[in-house]
Amino acid sequence: MSLVLIGLILFVGRAGYSETKTNIYLKDFAWIEGTSVQLGEIAEIEGNEELVERLKKIKITSAPTLGKSRVINQDYIWVRLYQSKIKAQEVIFQGAKEVKITVLSNTIEKEQVLRAIEDSLSTFLKEEEVEEMEVEIGRVAFSFPLLVPVGGLRLQGKISSSSFDSSRLTILMEIYINENLYRTLSIPLKIKIFKEVVVATRNLYTDHTFTREDIRKEKILINVNKQDEEWLCDLQEVLGKRLLRNISAGTPLKKELLGFPLLVNQGSLVTLFIEGENIRIHAQGKALEKGGKGETIKVLNIDSEKRLEGIIIDVNSVRIYI
Repeated sequence: MSLVLIGLILFVGRAGYSETKTNIYLKDFAWIEGTSVQLGEIAEIEGNEELVERLKKIKITSAPTLGKSRVINQDYIWVRLYQSKIKAQEVIFQGAKEVKITVLSNTIEKEQVLRAIEDSLSTFLKEEEVEEMEVEIGRVAFSFPLLVPVGGLRLQGKISSSSFDSSRLTILMEIYINENLYRTLSIPLKIKIFKEVVVATRNLYTDHTFTREDIRKEKILINVNKQDEEWLCDLQEVLGKRLLRNISAGTPLKKELLGFPLLVNQGSLVTLFIEGENIRIHAQGKALEKGGKGETIKVLNIDSEKRLEGIIIDVNSVRIYI
């Protein structure tokens, strides 16, 4: 072989080597993160380092929705390369003819949401008001399990105090991924809150003085939104107190049902302590009503035959301010 021919072969070989194309090995299947798909996520790329780095960062398509897949082929990718000023003679495709793309995701189960709801409710409500709680999720516009992007997951419930109702409530459940708000869900709830309170063991009548046999503790369903329902939870708060109206067995006891033991009976003679500016006298009177310590009753001043109102301060003793 002549030296000229050998030189020509070497020249052609070197020229071919210098124009070696960068290889794009397309995957059959690719899991990705984020909202867009870059070429480096769906293919292995080998060749000129500078070109490889450039190719890896080219956006090929937007990511499919969570739980869905997207299939793209080499022709689709060629369009993106052309739009990115990549010449056909610079690259060559290897591997699969098309790639199936799926977004990496995490799932949120219904039990996770329920726990987050119960935590939010317990924080919102006063600790002493909630001893036992049952929460049921109503009809929602989504299904479980929920698919969310991968990352640090945190659930946070928001409750409006102005719209709170302990039987029915809509809670806003915020989903955070890596501490960024991803989605807010509106979740209707059915809630049952129980509290252990003092109840009557039998039918009791007005002016009865409570003994230990008259009361027990029992869990009842309560509505914590009703501020006037001051249920009594301590047996000692009830013992020795007087019942102000008839109640039936099983009735939960409230403060408004209790008074002090009777100190004055209707029709009994009482001592009137009449006090005013520069005056303090005692008089004989007659109770027109009954009552316990601190209660206001009507009385009759026997000497003047005037009807007055006074506060019971002791047995058959009433103080009147004039």
